[in-house]
Amino acid sequence: MTKDEAAMNNMINAIANYGITAEKAAEAISKVVSKLPPPGEAEIAMISMNPSLNFFQRRRLIGEIRQDMRTRQQAKNSYGLHI
Repeated sequence: MTKDEAAMNNMINAIANYGITAEKAAEAISKVVSKLPPPGEAEIAMISMNPSLNFFQRRRLIGEIRQDMRTRQQAKNSYGLHI
């Protein structure tokens, strides 16, 4: 069992043991995820050094992050929020 699978099993057990509904759990997770900063240069560096990803997977992920960064920058500039 991988770390991710173990974490998921722990979360499922916690939900079952404490009587949390799936709706409440999803709401809590979405609140936490919404507060996380968007990926940036640090994440790009980690992806580019990740040996478990092949060249095409790295390029795709990095491209998606850079596109998101450009979109956020354009949105800030269009609202007059210059960095």
